[in-house]
Amino acid sequence: MEDQHRLITLFDYYSQITLVYSRYLNSAKRDVVAVSVVNPSEDELELKEHPESGRYTFEPDIFTLIEGISKKLRAALFQQQLFDARLAQNSSQMIGMKTASDNATELLGDLRLEYNKQRRKMIDKKIGEVFAGSALW
Repeated sequence: MEDQHRLITLFDYYSQITLVYSRYLNSAKRDVVAVSVVNPSEDELELKEHPESGRYTFEPDIFTLIEGISKKLRAALFQQQLFDARLAQNSSQMIGMKTASDNATELLGDLRLEYNKQRRKMIDKKIGEVFAGSALW
């Protein structure tokens, strides 16, 4: 949450921030996404006076309300992108571990087969030696 607060305070110094992150699509595919987040200037936020002023009452004034909502929306955007990037990372790790596990299982089967072949050769050799010894008697 502290990192998120630091990111939000960057808008006090910069008018536009571009976020680049990896978006999770499925377990085999991810996209690199660049999103520009713009901090609206005071000129853009100015409201034009309507002849029917006083029709609506905002408890904090409209600029404070817009600024608060804008900060919350930017915070949610940052958090969503962080979660999306972590999801892509964890998915990649999961696929990597699944592949490693499958390879280890296959290697174990190959080693077990080779061990049994060698063991069978030793048993056949011993049986051959016993028969050769008994033929001498």
